[in-house]
Amino acid sequence: MADQRSSSSASISRLSEAYLAALFDTYPTMAASLGLHDYDGRMQDFREPARARRSAALRDFRAQVTALPRESLDPDDAHDHTLLDLAIDEELFELEDLREFERNPLAFSGPLDLSGYIKRDYAPLAQRVKALVEHLRQIPPYLDVAAETLHEPVPRPFLDTALEVYGGTIQFQEQDLPRAVLPVGDGPLLDAFERANRTALAALRRFMQRLEDEVRPKAVEAFAIGEPHFTTMLRVGEMVA
Repeated sequence: MADQRSSSSASISRLSEAYLAALFDTYPTMAASLGLHDYDGRMQDFREPARARRSAALRDFRAQVTALPRESLDPDDAHDHTLLDLAIDEELFELEDLREFERNPLAFSGPLDLSGYIKRDYAPLAQRVKALVEHLRQIPPYLDVAAETLHEPVPRPFLDTALEVYGGTIQFQEQDLPRAVLPVGDGPLLDAFERANRTALAALRRFMQRLEDEVRPKAVEAFAIGEPHFTTMLRVGEMVA
């Protein structure tokens, strides 16, 4: 029995590590925000093939977790088993059923947060700015995908909030970000930042204009996700029946 428990403990540990590694590869800006700066300068691939690959990977993780009996684990590992199972179910629910990225422009806001590069002194400024430039260069194609992924009708409360948030993002990139980068000094790196930031700002403005011109005329007041989705969200997100 002890050998089986030891083997099961090693299995849940390996599964958890593999799940987290895949999670961070899928959502690199989240990983960077947690202090894993090997993921700096990377943005999520939001295209449909990437989402399909992630769903398939999650189903594979779920099969492996299900194959590992919870009763063979000690209490701490059994708790990890439960959390891993719920995390997989929650992400699958968000990717395949809730699909907020099709009706909420704010679903794309997380990877646009650049503040981590300047509010945390985790590396020399030049190193952080170099990663920041790589991040900025990926914003225009990322927003192109965002615009293509949104499907009307978009709830008007979501649209209004998104426009306010993205307006604040533009203000941050116009004012606070350049001031924070300026101490890197004149030279190729500052020039690269300024070019990348101008291009990213232009893409943000295009995205906001598209929301105003193409999405707003078809926006609706209704925003509720419905009882079945709400019930599932409570179960997988809060463990509430």
